[in-house]
Order: sequence, then structure tokens, then C-alpha cells
Amino acid sequence: MRAVRPVVETGYENVVQIRCLYEGVTVDDMLQSWHDILPAKMREWSLDRSKLVHLFGSVRDNWIAEDLQGWLAPNRIYPGVAEAVKAAVQHDEVYIVTTKQVVDAVKAYTLCQ
Repeated sequence: MRAVRPVVETGYENVVQIRCLYEGVTVDDMLQSWHDILPAKMREWSLDRSKLVHLFGSVRDNWIAEDLQGWLAPNRIYPGVAEAVKAAVQHDEVYIVTTKQVVDAVKAYTLCQ
């Protein structure tokens, strides 16, 4: 999962990625063609985007609320990011641009401290 995470734009796509990997879609194919693979697999598997968005969001939010450390463990910051943020805040004003809720962004930022 970590290898293909960079092409995800919205969290629900992780669910589709897991099934793709299980079904034999290669990491290279996903990295090269995710924007074509995603809609094709959604149609092939009769998946509803809004239902997956709701499911993914509610499971993630419940997990964070009940076990933040358990959620953080498999959702590590990419190598070098924490160090870059730490270095940047020493010399510049830093802005984090994210699609995450404010609480998730603050939690992610605190991991860099």
C-alpha cells in the first residue's frame, strides 16, 4: 500500500487500491495509470464512490477517535518529511496544505515535532 499511496487523491481510493493489489494489478501499473485504473475498476466492481467515501471516512474517524496511536502506526510520515518540516519552521513561516480535516493536519504536524 505504501508504494502506491502517492497516487491517491481521496482516501476512499485506498480501498480500491487494496483490492487492485489483491486482484494482481502491479504497483508499476498503478503508479503509471491510476487515473485510468480507478474508474475502470469502480465500474467493473460496481462500486459507488459516495458510499466508499462515507465508509472510508467513518472507519478512519472512528479509528482515530478510539485509538490514535493505532491509527498513526501504519500511517507514518514519509522519510525525510519530518526533518524537512523541522528545518523549515526554524527559518521560515510554514504552511501545510492538505485535504485532511484540520484536526488531522494538526496531528500530522505534531508528529514532525
